[in-house]
Parts: sequence; structure tokens; C-alpha cells
Amino acid sequence: MMLTAVREPCAPPARAYRSATVSVDAIIPEYWSEWTYRVPDELRGEIADGQLVWVPLRDRVVLGIVSALSPEPPGAEAKAIHAVVEPAFCLSGGGREGEARVERWGARGVWG
Repeated sequence: MMLTAVREPCAPPARAYRSATVSVDAIIPEYWSEWTYRVPDELRGEIADGQLVWVPLRDRVVLGIVSALSPEPPGAEAKAIHAVVEPAFCLSGGGREGEARVERWGARGVWG
């Protein structure tokens, strides 16, 4: 199975999630990892797994991919997702196996 880029709205989640795990695109190797971000009220119900988003990292805003969503609130120190990439852009791979492929893809630092 291959990952595919879908240039159409991501499948909306069945419920409004409060936090998201995001793999970030960072040049600094020790920052290439996943971070938990708060889903702001205006984006609840809009963010889906595999969606590309803009998130704060240190003193800049970087590209990231949502790898997991949670109904639980993040810790108090969590920063908010800045915005979704427009036009909407998702990676899909089908089920948990597809999610694992997205995670491995991101972990390699392949952002293009």
C-alpha cells in the first residue's frame, strides 16, 4: 500500500477533538519528532488524521502532519495549532497500517 496525497477536504472527524499529535517539519534534528498541540475552538471538528497543519515550534511556525487526535485536553503548556494548510491537503494510506506508514514517512524527514 502506498501513501497518497488527497487534494480535497480531509474526511471530517466524527467528533470534535481537543488535542492533536503532530509530526513537525523541523530542520534541527532534535526537534524532528511529534508534539502535542491544542486544537483551538475554531478548528474543532475541522482537523483530521493525515491533515497538514501549521504549528508553532520555538520562535517560528512550521509544517506538520496530524498523526493522532484525542478527545482529552492537552497539558497546560501545549501550544495551539495555528492553521490548516490551504487548500486542504491530506495523506491517506488506509487504516492503522496507513497511519503507521505516515509515521514512518514523517520520521525519515521526507518533507520534500
